[in-house]
Amino acid sequence: MTLFKKSVKTFSWSFLGSGLGFVFQLLIARILGASEFGKANVILGFVGTYYTLLNFGLPTLLIRESAKNKNNSINLFSNFFYLYFILDIIFLPVIYFTLRYSLRNIGLWNIFNIVIILLIIFLTQTANLLYAYFIGIKKQNYTSFLRDTLTRLIRIFSFFLIYIFISNYISYILAALISFFVPLFIALFRIKKIKNIKIKWILINSWQFYLISITYTLYNSLSKILQKLYATNETVGYLSVGITLGSIGVILGSSLASVSMPEFAHAWKEKNMKKIDLIFKEVSRWNAYVMLPIVIFLLLNIKRILEFLGKDYANGTIIVSIILISQFLNSFVGPNGTLLNMSGYQRFEIYNGIAMIITGTTIGILLGPKFSWGIAVSLAIATIIVNLLKFIEVGIIHKIYPYNIKTFVYIILEGFYSFILFLLFKKINQTILWFLLNSILILVTIIFTFRFSPNIEDRNIIKKFINKILR
Repeated sequence: MTLFKKSVKTFSWSFLGSGLGFVFQLLIARILGASEFGKANVILGFVGTYYTLLNFGLPTLLIRESAKNKNNSINLFSNFFYLYFILDIIFLPVIYFTLRYSLRNIGLWNIFNIVIILLIIFLTQTANLLYAYFIGIKKQNYTSFLRDTLTRLIRIFSFFLIYIFISNYISYILAALISFFVPLFIALFRIKKIKNIKIKWILINSWQFYLISITYTLYNSLSKILQKLYATNETVGYLSVGITLGSIGVILGSSLASVSMPEFAHAWKEKNMKKIDLIFKEVSRWNAYVMLPIVIFLLLNIKRILEFLGKDYANGTIIVSIILISQFLNSFVGPNGTLLNMSGYQRFEIYNGIAMIITGTTIGILLGPKFSWGIAVSLAIATIIVNLLKFIEVGIIHKIYPYNIKTFVYIILEGFYSFILFLLFKKINQTILWFLLNSILILVTIIFTFRFSPNIEDRNIIKKFINKILR
């Protein structure tokens, strides 16, 4: 099966789930209002922060080792699951007291919030371990279906049911909790009894991935807490909407990264640099072809989208736009981090992560108390700097770049004509017609971009895709 076929399966579930999740996320944001939506995301920000501190790099290690030895994958998965359980018990007192202190400082202390955060942390650990297991054994479409479609559908339906009885942020938090039960049940059926947990081997091999995880993802969750500390629940809501919209810009990038992870690891084991270069360039340009028109549409219509959410979101245009731009740049530069991790250069990702958290925290502390958009700027600048570092490192170490000159110029031209077309369609007043025509324009733009690509592989892909639909 080709990389594209694998990517299409993975992307299809990701796109379906992310599309539904995106629409309903915005609808939920409108129903709850900026303040309650902001509270919910502060709680989830704590979940993300503590999960980052307690993931110990195990999911990434599981992907790499399972890709190398598929027969040992279920044994590794079981080892990692039991180790999580043990470590959570050990660190429980520290988590509880630090959470209690933090929640009291921002006025969100109560027993419910503490318990719900602890439960979701453990369920997140289990779910991400299960997703990593499927990615490692090259069943990325399972991960996409579970993570991006099924759990999001469960979260959506759970929210609307709970909201009938609890009409505040708690309904959203409980829905998030319920959505993790399916991955938990699947994990419980897959784990097997282990006589001796390989604690020493796991910790020796996972510590670099752990540092990468902490330094890379910690500030994303911490930013919501800082936004609440320096500003209001409403501005946390704006930031969360920005991250939600920005996630659209990385849908395909995440799908392609999950597909390419085991491919990179296997090719690196065989020292097949030609294959690595080919996969790297394919992933980079396919992601740019699909996501560029989507991001341009969002940027040009951001005010209209926010107005749909309600008047209390209208002031979040600057914050959301900043996050959107940085998220697209994150997906535009290619899967540099994935390649570094899978080719034995994790230490560079540690340095990059340290640069991210220092940059983000410093700028956030300086600008956060003065400007409502200060945290968004800190997050954006940190993201851009880290992606530039990764781009340079992969270029120096592997002599690999996301695009050749011809492809790069072609992508710039795609961006230019997409901007002109979406600017014209922006003037349509009727909302339903505006939405339908812009959706069609996005689809047509993507098809034409593949059809007239300077790379013959891309042209063949779209021909086969269209022929399959027309049969």
